[in-house]
Amino acid sequence: MDIDGTLVNDQKKVTPATRQVIEQLQAQGHLFYIASGRMYVLATAIAHLVNDQVHVIASNGAVYETKDGLQVAHLGRKAVLAAYDAAERAHLTGHFFTLDTAYDNRNTYSVAALRAANIDRNNTNLKTIQIQSRAQIERVADKIINGIISDYKKQIQLKVTHAYLGRQHLMNLSSSNRGNIELIPSHYDKAVAVQAIQKLSGIPAERTIVFGDGMNDTGMMQVADISVAMGNAQPRVKKFAHYETTTNNENGVAVFLKKYFKL
Repeated sequence: MDIDGTLVNDQKKVTPATRQVIEQLQAQGHLFYIASGRMYVLATAIAHLVNDQVHVIASNGAVYETKDGLQVAHLGRKAVLAAYDAAERAHLTGHFFTLDTAYDNRNTYSVAALRAANIDRNNTNLKTIQIQSRAQIERVADKIINGIISDYKKQIQLKVTHAYLGRQHLMNLSSSNRGNIELIPSHYDKAVAVQAIQKLSGIPAERTIVFGDGMNDTGMMQVADISVAMGNAQPRVKKFAHYETTTNNENGVAVFLKKYFKL
């Protein structure tokens, strides 16, 4: 399940109805994962809004939990520095993440900037460090897992930066909303993580259900035979799904699961 616009409502809450249905299916032995672009510490906090039995795919597939432990990929030094330099040139905010630390090139924690980067500063497990120089990001570049370049007010600069980074072929690029560019390690995305989990758990595509509402969910929709678009999903996202449910504000995940499993 994606998080924003899917599992949680617009108030960023998991409703009691959704939690009840998930826990009922967990009791029957079904495995649940959230799949998010959020860094691991923030994605885990959302999973725990349901319960601690919900597993996590974080950083757009660069981090995921398995029975063998936490699997982690890294963005790579060249990609990190290219993204940092591009953000600086365009005067955009760059967020670079480890499992529990967010490094930012600007001290811009406005509501819009935090929303664009899916950062919850109220999470006490999150560490934030402002990057004061290129030398500082160079020192931690090998630890960076993923990142986001964001600014709702600079759409043209975002598009130019996205095109520039795409031409570098150093990383995968995606977007969860119109105000950001998501920076993901090459050869990783939510779909890759889902396929790895399918293989390790022995759960085939025909028994995998995926819920999503954004373009960065369409990859994992294509590796699951039971793909479900939320009622609030973009029209082009719905084209990738085999089913459609109600919106995230109408318990769409729970509505579909109750009908599908005849609960």
